[in-house]
Amino acid sequence: MTQHTQKTFEPFVLKALCNLTQGRALVGISHKEVEAEVMRLTGNTDVAAYGFQKGTNKPFVTRRIGWAFAGLRKQNPALGHMPKRGIWALTQAGLDESFRLLGGVPSPIEPEPQPEAEGFVYNKQAPAPAPAPVQARVEDTTPAEEPPAPVAPSGTGNLGHGVAFPSPENNTPYHHDPYIVSLAVKATNCFGCYSPRSAQCGRCPLQSACIGSIRGKLSRLAEGLRETLAAQERQAAQPAPQEAPAEPQPSEEPSPQQAKPEWEAHNRNAQSIVNQIEAVCYRCGEPIAEGESCLWAREPGAGMFHKGCK
Repeated sequence: MTQHTQKTFEPFVLKALCNLTQGRALVGISHKEVEAEVMRLTGNTDVAAYGFQKGTNKPFVTRRIGWAFAGLRKQNPALGHMPKRGIWALTQAGLDESFRLLGGVPSPIEPEPQPEAEGFVYNKQAPAPAPAPVQARVEDTTPAEEPPAPVAPSGTGNLGHGVAFPSPENNTPYHHDPYIVSLAVKATNCFGCYSPRSAQCGRCPLQSACIGSIRGKLSRLAEGLRETLAAQERQAAQPAPQEAPAEPQPSEEPSPQQAKPEWEAHNRNAQSIVNQIEAVCYRCGEPIAEGESCLWAREPGAGMFHKGCK
């Protein structure tokens, strides 16, 4: 019995995934199913032939198959894709390589009819498979289904390239699996920009999901606007705070004093000066601040006084 290494297991992993997915890219398969199919293709069903890992007691053959799939994912372009833990799938490049290794379409795993294409269309056309299978797993008169030919995106001048779907009817749902739909959404550059005037939008199988996304965004926007308007109405309904009555400010002008006869002579001879130090008005008795403009009379009994104290 030939013991395979990680590198020699890689082509068998590609063939196994192609058989299990019936020649479709981005269709997830449990890693345990892939390991069982690889063992069948290599003609070795004895997992003990490769030995077991110490401590975990896991067979080394499953570890080598897992390393082989990890190697496919690291190639450029990547041949393998793992959408979530324990689920393996082929990329479009991996599917092309598996077709090359098999020489045509994969052998059917089950005779029951398969659903329509579950992958999305890439920017290039996938090679058309050969009409007849190369290897047969079981003796069965049922002809192997060929994967439907991809439909190239069209509609230049519209919002985006969208996705294409091999269906003659418009508005056909893309797929019932939300994960498959999410892969198709990531492949577009116009999701959430639906326009009823766009011919591409009218043919896109993601039309209903796209419209639903727009409605969700508008609903969240409307909810935010309602909350903002409600907050403004609550604020407007609150009574305005009443301001306390302002206290009367003391007048800057000194209180009027009863003019004395000698003040007339002082007024005629008074000089306008700027006070250099704090002083007291000799007429009203109020202070004269430093730097304040005032009058100064040199007559006996006079002095500095406010300009308003005349």
